[in-house]
Amino acid sequence: MQTPHLKTSLTTAELEKDGDPAMFVDIHVHAYRPGCPKADGRVQFATPDEVLRRYDALKIERGVLLPLIGPEVYLPQSNEDILDMCNRSGGRLIPFCNLVPSSVRAVSAPEM
Repeated sequence: MQTPHLKTSLTTAELEKDGDPAMFVDIHVHAYRPGCPKADGRVQFATPDEVLRRYDALKIERGVLLPLIGPEVYLPQSNEDILDMCNRSGGRLIPFCNLVPSSVRAVSAPEM
């Protein structure tokens, strides 16, 4: 049995051939509120408004906003901050929140 070849890159015209406009979603974006300090003394992250203006220029409908938590850059950001920025985006930013299992207190299951 031969495996069919899958095309992994389509043009907008190919995506819209059924008459429906294509929707582009950025699945990984970071943003911080205005006035946030530079991450490493050099890098200034975009604000949500700056991200959305860039999306408008590139015809990107929505983006998945993630908190920046990692060993490369230490600039803590809460899940609540992500949720608030998404709530203010008119539905264009989709929240993706982090949960670090080691930071959550264990809860026992109720006895039955």
